[in-house]
Amino acid sequence: MQKNSIQHRATKGGVAGIVLVCILLGGTYVVIDRQEATVGKEDKHATHIVRVTDTAFVPAELHVRWGDTVQFITERGTAFWPASDLHPIHEDYPDFDARRPIPPNESWTFTFTQKGSWSYHNHLHPFFRGRIVVE
Repeated sequence: MQKNSIQHRATKGGVAGIVLVCILLGGTYVVIDRQEATVGKEDKHATHIVRVTDTAFVPAELHVRWGDTVQFITERGTAFWPASDLHPIHEDYPDFDARRPIPPNESWTFTFTQKGSWSYHNHLHPFFRGRIVVE
């Protein structure tokens, strides 16, 4: 069987085809995310909005898919700073941290590339809390 034929069959068969080909060839394999295994299809990732109101993040809990983006915007006249817990060190998901105050006329976006349940806060007003669940 030629290499191109193996690649073609693995692509057409998706993850199961890739694993089967690796087993038949005696190689090792790793389980990869289904989205990474999709070949030739355009990934359609969504952008979600979280608003910072006078009293809270809205919505307080948001469910997104791996690779989706969340845009944080404010309805307040003051700066905000979204960051993962724990306050003040933001180490639960260190990349999920604006790392600076965002002025009221700007927004901040973050693309989630780690699955899990990520609680976060407004670093400038830590009683503002939220959760992003990445599936």
